[in-house]
Amino acid sequence: MARYTSEDIVLWEEDNQWELDTLEPKVGNLNSEPSQDHVVSVLSNTYVYVALCEVAKGDYLAAKGALVRACRMVKRLYELADSGYPLKPNTLRSGYFQYLLHAHAAGDSGLALALSGGLKVEHGGPEDSTYLCGILKALVERKQEEAEALLKSPTPNADKQFAGYADCLAAIVHRDSDAFSNALAFATDAWERHATKVFKDQPDVVCFLGGVGFVNFATSIGMKTSFSDERIPKGMLV
Repeated sequence: MARYTSEDIVLWEEDNQWELDTLEPKVGNLNSEPSQDHVVSVLSNTYVYVALCEVAKGDYLAAKGALVRACRMVKRLYELADSGYPLKPNTLRSGYFQYLLHAHAAGDSGLALALSGGLKVEHGGPEDSTYLCGILKALVERKQEEAEALLKSPTPNADKQFAGYADCLAAIVHRDSDAFSNALAFATDAWERHATKVFKDQPDVVCFLGGVGFVNFATSIGMKTSFSDERIPKGMLV
């Protein structure tokens, strides 16, 4: 059964455009209403939705461009924090680790590294996000020993949206391509079950964007990946 229709894409794009028209003019205005941290955090998610719509239409170059804009919005949050801007509590939680995967989904390892510099595990967040964030951040920063050490800590129960992520990261840490393919297959199936249940009317159902990020990241460090699945579009892979 199809996860979405052409009519869904039209509706999603209308919603995205409203968000962009409303919020883009406010970026950089520290006296804006809503507050600047709200503006950039909502825009970061909107750009991800724009990217997913572009994937649905088969325009992978545009999708990657939208993901770059999404990641730059998150980078803007870190810049606000560094400048002393009074962010709302929990604005910079560890769940933003997903944008490291988004940057790699865009094929921009340099942007992932720049984001990683601002992403601090000590900002806190759900236990599973903090665990995944620490390992992925260490890998992006090429801190292999740190990644291996973090991997030895107890693996927390993962939220359903992150099922299989820990095993994907473990396979990357160990440079085990077979284990990576198996973990990614599990994570892809888990993504579809979760997305079609929780986000069935949203662009989240278009593709497994986290999976795209995992594959591109694994490729960027020299791993050979053979996993093939329409839920991880080939047009998004590097």
